[in-house]
Amino acid sequence: MPKRIAPLSDIQIKNAKPKEKEYKLMDGYGLFLLVTPTNGKLWRFDYRLADKRKTVSFGAYPALSLADARCRDEAKKLIANGVDPNDVKKAQKTAITEGDANSFEVVAREWHKKFSSTWSESHGYWVLRRLEQYVFPVIGARALAEHASNVARWVHCPAKGMTKKCVGPMSTEPYPMR
Repeated sequence: MPKRIAPLSDIQIKNAKPKEKEYKLMDGYGLFLLVTPTNGKLWRFDYRLADKRKTVSFGAYPALSLADARCRDEAKKLIANGVDPNDVKKAQKTAITEGDANSFEVVAREWHKKFSSTWSESHGYWVLRRLEQYVFPVIGARALAEHASNVARWVHCPAKGMTKKCVGPMSTEPYPMR
């Protein structure tokens, strides 16, 4: 049975002074405040996954209050499902920094540039024109990872009053026209 730890109070956190070495103020159930020699106060959460001890950081005090730090339910749900919260955090950070580079529009333009040399000039023009007119305004700015899990999309062309069902790159389904 784990050792019972008295939860931290806001006064204890405010009164925590820096020492020569980092030290922890435990709150219980894996949550602790790491006090650094430069007077940094950082929220951390210890957990075990696949028989390895790991730590995820939540943020700095006072930007993240004690009450907010105790809301670690999201991390606990991920751990219960066998997902590492650090991996999720890294994926979110990567999606933000590389979101523009991996957007649907950027990849589609690269695809067009690569394959347009094998098409006739007018076909290449119309493919890009239709992408710019109907697809990019709807899903162009989204990250490509958003489209991988949900491939079926409906793209509506209000100018011509038609709807196209995009099932995949090599779709054999006919496009229903109105």
